[in-house]
Amino acid sequence: MQYINFNGNIYKESEPLIPVSNRSFRYGDGFFESIAMFQKKFPLLQYHWNRVMRVAEFLGCRLPGRLNEESFVQMVLDLASVNDCVNARVRLQFYRKGGGFYKPEEDELGYAIEMFPIAHTRFEAGAGIHLGIYPEYKPVSSLSLIKSSSALYYVMAAKWCAENGYDECIVANAGYDEVSKSIVPVVSEAISSNVILPTPEALFIVSDDEYPVDGVMQEAIIDIFGDEIEIAEAEISEAHLLQAREIWLVNAVQGIRWVSKFQDVTYTNTLALQYTELLNQRLGLI
Repeated sequence: MQYINFNGNIYKESEPLIPVSNRSFRYGDGFFESIAMFQKKFPLLQYHWNRVMRVAEFLGCRLPGRLNEESFVQMVLDLASVNDCVNARVRLQFYRKGGGFYKPEEDELGYAIEMFPIAHTRFEAGAGIHLGIYPEYKPVSSLSLIKSSSALYYVMAAKWCAENGYDECIVANAGYDEVSKSIVPVVSEAISSNVILPTPEALFIVSDDEYPVDGVMQEAIIDIFGDEIEIAEAEISEAHLLQAREIWLVNAVQGIRWVSKFQDVTYTNTLALQYTELLNQRLGLI
């Protein structure tokens, strides 16, 4: 039996806690964080908490008075103890409390903490990913930058991946090609990751103009390696993916994952392995 934390108290995960009036259930009025816990430590916690504060402010929400970075850590450690878990994907889900229809009646946040055990004790590049490109263009707005509870588009993209034999897929914006005078896909992100094209000289990240999610792992990579290698924003087209030697998908739980195949092209993982090792060293995980 697994346990969760709901608004500061521990319950069995099977207990009915969320009413149908919950605003996240009704409207997707909330957001979430996925956080890696290795050996009951949180290597990217400061990045996550900074993002929580940014998103809450952007949505006009208030964190509960007793919830802060320190109390969150203690709640997760308590939950890890009752779940007998030392390595996990921790999900911190926020929802706006109160009633109302589209217009909320209050702005304080409620929250839930879940954990899902994982086998690894540090970031691992893992097996190569067979990558597709989702044919439905991503809806773009300022909300695209946050990990919103309104994630139906990503659900449908993940369903499309499974039905078509892909491990992950690119979600793209509609761009315009001057040569062919046609609409073409421009990379925004993957379903659960930011996209980076690495070379020995530079790391190319998706331009903010394409509204990728404000990713924690990408931010950490920029901070950790930015003084050692050029990091450049770029508009990344399908053609750029096909011409690359490596493609990375990066997120805060799995680290730097590498693409082994996209369309008929196969890719290497030399830089993915090198940077994963360095990332673990810099974060004190090895």
